[in-house]
Amino acid sequence: MIFSPIKYIALAVLLSLNIYANSMKTDAQVNIEIFDGLCAQNSDDFANIKHMIKAFGGKELNATLKNSDPVLRKKGGEAYIVPYQKRKYLVSYAHNGGCSITTDQIDHKNLIKLITENYSVKLIDTASDGMQIEKYYRVDKNSSRYNGSVITLIYAKKNVNSTSGTISFISKKTVNNVLGKNDNENIFNENIKNCKNNDAVACNTIGYMYNTATNVKLDYIKAKEFYTKACDAGNAEGCHNLGLLYANGQSVELNYKIAKEFFDKACNKGHEKGCENSKMLVYKIGIAECKSKQKDYMFAINMINENIKKQNTSLIKFYTEEKIRISYKAEKACSTNIVGEEQAKKIHEDMIFDRDNAQKTLEIIKEYTNDKSFKR
Repeated sequence: MIFSPIKYIALAVLLSLNIYANSMKTDAQVNIEIFDGLCAQNSDDFANIKHMIKAFGGKELNATLKNSDPVLRKKGGEAYIVPYQKRKYLVSYAHNGGCSITTDQIDHKNLIKLITENYSVKLIDTASDGMQIEKYYRVDKNSSRYNGSVITLIYAKKNVNSTSGTISFISKKTVNNVLGKNDNENIFNENIKNCKNNDAVACNTIGYMYNTATNVKLDYIKAKEFYTKACDAGNAEGCHNLGLLYANGQSVELNYKIAKEFFDKACNKGHEKGCENSKMLVYKIGIAECKSKQKDYMFAINMINENIKKQNTSLIKFYTEEKIRISYKAEKACSTNIVGEEQAKKIHEDMIFDRDNAQKTLEIIKEYTNDKSFKR
């Protein structure tokens, strides 16, 4: 690629003219802006990043600091302090090793939202230790020039008093070089080996490969097997993926309650999507329970009507009492926060109205208990 200094000088001037307008942007918006401009858009030629950094007025780190980074030391690369929008960023790139933006103002929640919106990514793994959380995303949009690339986000846990973090971009070309696209069998075998040695991430990777038919035949049963191993070994993403299998009924019977249990396990390990899905299932489980109670209630009513025709007093009494009992459970299951205010109001009114009539029915049955025309 031929370097054109005019292109980068023009870009720098344009950005300077927009400083006032950009001053209202959030930290996440500014972070994604410099990340996209420096790293993502130059994913196929990191050499151009150096020229753009200079246009921004970036200053190269000294050799001592640069050599302290194991990736830069091993793969070779550059690291700069870059001023942008009244903020300072540590921008580093390793030849054939990715590009990273580090800042002390990471708003990870909004940044995750922007990453999802701008790059159409799918979360493929989550890792954490006592200090930080690491999230790995793969760009899955076929129409995007970034398709197949990997974006990573690292940020501090809630219990750590820090807003620092790093967002990195690894191009599809680099990913293929690292993973060895032409040697997929070795990759699979290596992960199988590591999984047997209780490597939770490797177990989850194998599960994901089976779940998405990545270099292997689609097999939800195998996916469940390896997700289970990953989850049992403490991998949050493995627990979350197990939850998805149960929530979608893949290789297992659809079961929201079991899915929620796995989402909760993932959530307790710091997996944000697990927390979100767990909350969503509270609603789905509630809806299912409400519908079940309504079905039982209608069955009781039908049985009452059927036995009135047969004049079977004992069964009329039994199903009338059953209807009253179910109405209380349905009233609780179909609460406002589950089915919505309007629907809940209608259901409750119907239940209470029928419950009053049911009590009257029981009184009438009591009066005619000794009537020989009624069957018992």
